[in-house]
Amino acid sequence: NETLKLAFSVAMVMAQPPNTRGGGRDHGGRRKHLRRVVLSSRPMAVPAVVYLVVNLISYPALERINASVFTAVSQLKVLTVQY
Repeated sequence: NETLKLAFSVAMVMAQPPNTRGGGRDHGGRRKHLRRVVLSSRPMAVPAVVYLVVNLISYPALERINASVFTAVSQLKVLTVQY
């Protein structure tokens, strides 16, 4: 699911027409911009991986507990992060 979002985002960046104002950007400029964004996003890698793991764990958890209990525990996560 998250991989699909990433692939779609990269495809949308690559599909944008070159900017005709300001000198224009070719595919090399887009790749350079994409590389800069990825490298500057390294601090977000840990929370992103944790988010991915929690999403993957949530499906087996839903099979084992009631939906209401799962929702209550999920809401408790929000309260614990707040403090």
